[in-house]
Amino acid sequence: MVQAMSQTEARYLVGTSEFVPFDPDAAADAAGVGVSAWMGFGRLLGLYARVAGRGAIGLHLELERPSNERLRRVVLAHELGHHFTCTGIYVKPFACGPDSLTTSRVEAQAARWAATHLCPPALVSAYVRHNESIGAEQVSEIADLVRVPEGFAAWWLADLAARGMVDGAHPSHVSAWVPCLSSDAD
Repeated sequence: MVQAMSQTEARYLVGTSEFVPFDPDAAADAAGVGVSAWMGFGRLLGLYARVAGRGAIGLHLELERPSNERLRRVVLAHELGHHFTCTGIYVKPFACGPDSLTTSRVEAQAARWAATHLCPPALVSAYVRHNESIGAEQVSEIADLVRVPEGFAAWWLADLAARGMVDGAHPSHVSAWVPCLSSDAD
Protein backbone atom coordinates (compact mmCIF):
# COMPACT_ATOMS: atom_id res chain seq x y z
CA MET A 1 0.00 0.00 0.00
CA VAL A 2 1.22 3.49 -0.82
CA GLN A 3 2.24 5.63 2.17
CA ALA A 4 0.56 8.99 2.66
CA MET A 5 2.75 12.07 2.25
CA SER A 6 3.91 13.80 5.44
CA GLN A 7 3.25 17.53 6.04
CA THR A 8 7.02 18.20 5.80
CA GLU A 9 7.26 16.43 2.43
CA ALA A 10 4.23 18.33 1.14
CA ARG A 11 5.56 21.73 2.24
CA TYR A 12 8.85 21.00 0.49
CA LEU A 13 7.24 19.72 -2.72
CA VAL A 14 4.89 22.68 -3.11
CA GLY A 15 7.94 24.91 -3.60
CA THR A 16 9.79 22.54 -5.95
CA SER A 17 9.26 20.63 -9.16
CA GLU A 18 10.14 17.30 -7.51
CA PHE A 19 6.58 16.11 -6.89
CA VAL A 20 5.96 12.76 -8.56
CA PRO A 21 2.25 12.10 -9.11
CA PHE A 22 0.75 8.80 -7.97
CA ASP A 23 0.87 6.19 -10.76
CA PRO A 24 -2.34 4.14 -10.65
CA ASP A 25 -1.08 1.78 -13.38
CA ALA A 26 2.00 0.92 -11.31
CA ALA A 27 -0.15 0.55 -8.19
CA ALA A 28 -2.50 -1.85 -10.00
CA ASP A 29 0.47 -3.85 -11.27
CA ALA A 30 2.05 -3.99 -7.80
CA ALA A 31 -1.25 -5.18 -6.30
CA GLY A 32 -1.69 -7.84 -8.98
CA VAL A 33 -4.86 -6.20 -10.30
CA GLY A 34 -5.39 -6.71 -14.02
CA VAL A 35 -6.40 -3.65 -16.05
CA SER A 36 -7.94 -3.86 -19.50
CA ALA A 37 -9.83 -1.61 -21.88
CA TRP A 38 -13.37 -2.52 -22.98
CA MET A 39 -16.09 -0.96 -25.08
CA GLY A 40 -18.05 0.09 -22.02
CA PHE A 41 -21.73 0.30 -21.29
CA GLY A 42 -23.14 3.75 -21.82
CA ARG A 43 -21.56 6.27 -19.47
CA LEU A 44 -19.97 3.68 -17.16
CA LEU A 45 -16.25 4.48 -17.28
CA GLY A 46 -14.82 1.75 -15.06
CA LEU A 47 -15.69 -1.47 -13.32
CA TYR A 48 -13.95 -3.46 -10.58
CA ALA A 49 -14.55 -7.18 -10.04
CA ARG A 50 -12.85 -10.16 -8.50
CA VAL A 51 -12.30 -12.84 -11.13
CA ALA A 52 -10.95 -16.20 -10.00
CA GLY A 53 -9.77 -14.62 -6.74
CA ARG A 54 -7.87 -11.83 -8.50
CA GLY A 55 -8.82 -8.16 -8.84
CA ALA A 56 -9.73 -7.03 -12.33
CA ILE A 57 -10.52 -3.55 -13.63
CA GLY A 58 -12.19 -2.76 -16.91
CA LEU A 59 -11.79 0.78 -18.24
CA HIS A 60 -13.91 2.32 -20.99
CA LEU A 61 -11.97 2.15 -24.26
CA GLU A 62 -12.37 5.91 -24.76
CA LEU A 63 -10.18 6.49 -21.70
CA GLU A 64 -7.21 5.35 -23.81
CA ARG A 65 -7.46 8.53 -25.90
CA PRO A 66 -4.67 11.01 -24.99
CA SER A 67 -7.29 13.70 -24.35
CA ASN A 68 -8.69 11.52 -21.54
CA GLU A 69 -5.37 10.78 -19.77
CA ARG A 70 -6.22 12.73 -16.61
CA LEU A 71 -9.70 11.23 -16.41
CA ARG A 72 -8.25 7.75 -16.93
CA ARG A 73 -5.95 8.28 -13.93
CA VAL A 74 -8.96 9.21 -11.76
CA VAL A 75 -11.16 6.33 -12.95
CA LEU A 76 -8.36 3.77 -12.52
CA ALA A 77 -7.52 5.10 -9.04
CA HIS A 78 -11.24 5.00 -8.14
CA GLU A 79 -11.50 1.36 -9.22
CA LEU A 80 -8.33 0.59 -7.24
CA GLY A 81 -10.12 2.20 -4.30
CA HIS A 82 -12.75 -0.51 -4.60
CA HIS A 83 -10.00 -3.14 -4.58
CA PHE A 84 -8.35 -1.78 -1.44
CA THR A 85 -11.40 -0.64 0.57
CA CYS A 86 -14.40 -2.72 -0.44
CA THR A 87 -13.24 -6.33 -0.48
CA GLY A 88 -16.09 -8.52 0.66
CA ILE A 89 -18.82 -5.95 -0.03
CA TYR A 90 -21.05 -6.93 -2.91
CA VAL A 91 -22.64 -4.21 -4.99
CA LYS A 92 -24.78 -5.23 -7.96
CA PRO A 93 -22.91 -4.56 -11.20
CA PHE A 94 -23.97 -1.32 -12.87
CA ALA A 95 -25.73 -0.15 -9.70
CA CYS A 96 -23.26 2.70 -9.18
CA GLY A 97 -25.22 5.62 -7.88
CA PRO A 98 -26.88 7.01 -4.79
CA ASP A 99 -29.74 4.51 -4.94
CA SER A 100 -28.72 2.66 -1.80
CA LEU A 101 -26.83 3.40 1.38
CA THR A 102 -24.32 0.59 0.74
CA THR A 103 -23.65 1.70 -2.83
CA SER A 104 -23.24 5.33 -1.77
CA ARG A 105 -20.81 4.38 1.01
CA VAL A 106 -18.81 2.08 -1.26
CA GLU A 107 -18.60 4.73 -4.00
CA ALA A 108 -17.60 7.45 -1.51
CA GLN A 109 -14.86 5.24 -0.06
CA ALA A 110 -13.47 4.51 -3.52
CA ALA A 111 -13.63 8.18 -4.56
CA ARG A 112 -11.84 9.34 -1.41
CA TRP A 113 -9.23 6.59 -1.71
CA ALA A 114 -8.52 7.76 -5.27
CA ALA A 115 -8.39 11.41 -4.28
CA THR A 116 -6.14 10.75 -1.28
CA HIS A 117 -3.60 8.99 -3.47
CA LEU A 118 -3.82 11.24 -6.52
CA CYS A 119 -3.95 14.51 -4.59
CA PRO A 120 -2.65 13.88 -1.03
CA PRO A 121 -4.37 15.97 1.67
CA ALA A 122 -0.98 17.01 3.07
CA LEU A 123 -0.02 18.42 -0.33
CA VAL A 124 -3.33 20.28 -0.60
CA SER A 125 -2.93 21.69 2.94
CA ALA A 126 0.59 22.88 2.21
CA TYR A 127 -0.53 24.37 -1.10
CA VAL A 128 -3.43 26.21 0.55
CA ARG A 129 -1.13 27.60 3.28
CA HIS A 130 1.44 28.62 0.67
CA ASN A 131 -1.19 30.48 -1.40
CA GLU A 132 -3.30 31.72 1.55
CA SER A 133 -6.54 30.99 -0.30
CA ILE A 134 -7.84 28.92 -3.16
CA GLY A 135 -9.63 30.20 -6.22
CA ALA A 136 -10.12 28.88 -9.74
CA GLU A 137 -6.50 29.59 -10.73
CA GLN A 138 -5.10 27.65 -7.77
CA VAL A 139 -7.49 24.74 -8.39
CA SER A 140 -6.17 24.64 -11.96
CA GLU A 141 -2.56 24.66 -10.69
CA ILE A 142 -3.25 21.80 -8.26
CA ALA A 143 -4.96 19.81 -11.03
CA ASP A 144 -1.94 20.36 -13.30
CA LEU A 145 0.49 19.37 -10.54
CA VAL A 146 -1.25 16.07 -9.75
CA ARG A 147 -2.50 15.47 -13.34
CA VAL A 148 -6.24 15.21 -12.68
CA PRO A 149 -9.22 17.03 -14.24
CA GLU A 150 -9.90 20.46 -12.70
CA GLY A 151 -13.40 19.41 -11.68
CA PHE A 152 -11.99 16.49 -9.70
CA ALA A 153 -9.44 18.74 -7.94
CA ALA A 154 -12.20 21.26 -7.11
CA TRP A 155 -14.46 18.49 -5.75
CA TRP A 156 -11.61 17.12 -3.61
CA LEU A 157 -10.74 20.53 -2.16
CA ALA A 158 -14.41 21.11 -1.35
CA ASP A 159 -14.67 17.66 0.25
CA LEU A 160 -11.56 18.26 2.36
CA ALA A 161 -12.81 21.69 3.42
CA ALA A 162 -16.30 20.38 4.26
CA ARG A 163 -14.71 17.78 6.54
CA GLY A 164 -12.48 20.41 8.19
CA MET A 165 -9.27 18.92 6.80
CA VAL A 166 -8.14 22.02 4.86
CA ASP A 167 -8.50 25.69 5.78
CA GLY A 168 -8.83 28.30 3.06
CA ALA A 169 -10.59 26.15 0.47
CA HIS A 170 -14.27 26.98 0.32
CA PRO A 171 -16.73 24.24 -0.65
CA SER A 172 -19.31 26.78 -1.79
CA HIS A 173 -17.43 27.07 -5.13
CA VAL A 174 -18.13 23.49 -6.12
CA SER A 175 -20.92 20.99 -6.62
CA ALA A 176 -20.49 17.24 -6.97
CA TRP A 177 -17.98 16.11 -9.60
CA VAL A 178 -19.40 13.95 -12.38
CA PRO A 179 -16.76 12.30 -14.56
CA CYS A 180 -17.36 12.28 -18.30
CA LEU A 181 -15.31 11.56 -21.37
CA SER A 182 -13.87 14.57 -23.19
CA SER A 183 -16.08 13.80 -26.18
CA ASP A 184 -19.13 14.06 -23.84
CA ALA A 185 -18.21 17.64 -22.96
CA ASP A 186 -18.46 18.80 -26.59
